Amino acid sequence: MTSETGQTVQASQDEAVRQSDGEARGRTSNLGFAVIAVICLGLLGAAMLIMAMGRTSEPWRTDRGMGTRTQVATLGHQLEMYNLNIGHYPTEAEGGLKALLVKPNYADPLMNSNWAGPYVNADQLKDSWGTDMHYELSAAGENSTVPFKLWSSGPDRVDGTEDDIRNWSDGSGEPE
Repeated sequence: MTSETGQTVQASQDEAVRQSDGEARGRTSNLGFAVIAVICLGLLGAAMLIMAMGRTSEPWRTDRGMGTRTQVATLGHQLEMYNLNIGHYPTEAEGGLKALLVKPNYADPLMNSNWAGPYVNADQLKDSWGTDMHYELSAAGENSTVPFKLWSSGPDRVDGTEDDIRNWSDGSGEPE
């Protein structure tokens, strides 16, 4: 091979390498653009979904109402723990829901040693609107599916109205 032919071949190879590098860089930048576009579309979709979920005629049903429903369920579980430890649900004489927070003075020393509280924090005894949660034992012989009634007065803070959040139903089959 002559030196001119060798230089021509080398120049052709160098040109081919430069072209393939340029094509690879072009593919990489296109791929980067596609990834950024997909991320942006995903964020836009998530933002639209959040805005759509936030629109409701009664926002308390999704925000504070959901928090209070969770709180009613959590307090119900804590009442069950108290029952397992003590052998009964808190009575009015024991302080009702406050027996989950502060140890009552039991006449039975075994109950004193079995109390494993506090079962809740003080703020858990108030609903999302800052109102005290309500609690009462179901009456003996009462046609009830729950051993105790636990409820929040809801956003209007008036007990016994339609917006109360309860752990029992009035025959509809589902807790309210």
